[in-house]
Amino acid sequence: MGQGASLDRHKSTYCFIRDPSMPINIEKMAANTATITITSGEDSARVTYSPALVTEGIFTKLLALYSLQAIADKVTSQEEIIGKFGQAFGDLNETIVYLVRSWDIYATEEDERVGRAFPLDADQLPKLPLTIRMSIIYGIMADIRPESPPQATTELVPTQR
Repeated sequence: MGQGASLDRHKSTYCFIRDPSMPINIEKMAANTATITITSGEDSARVTYSPALVTEGIFTKLLALYSLQAIADKVTSQEEIIGKFGQAFGDLNETIVYLVRSWDIYATEEDERVGRAFPLDADQLPKLPLTIRMSIIYGIMADIRPESPPQATTELVPTQR
């Protein structure tokens, strides 16, 4: 075979073709959102978040929160326990602010922002009940971890000869 010879006879009858659109763009993925619904008693709220922002770092922070009791059992100093709990709850609040784009959670009547969405601010989140904050995190984790893994979207197409 010379340098300009055709290699068509070596090609398979079938080839894998990906979607002919643009390649995956991480910035665009981060802009995509999903919405979950959380409940508190008879009330419910929609929470819109960015699934692409859930990374190993987020899981690591959440694991620390889930492991608080085990950490507390190993620590002897009350000051150290308070520090670990404070760090874990601070990480929880920062994670919510990082992931959530909007929500239907409104300020209370005691707050001057009554009727407006509760601020997505890590310093303000401790005013929300922990059950609501944990519901948001559990809802997001359940939403991004479906029961079965997603199937690849690859199409088997005969080649043109």
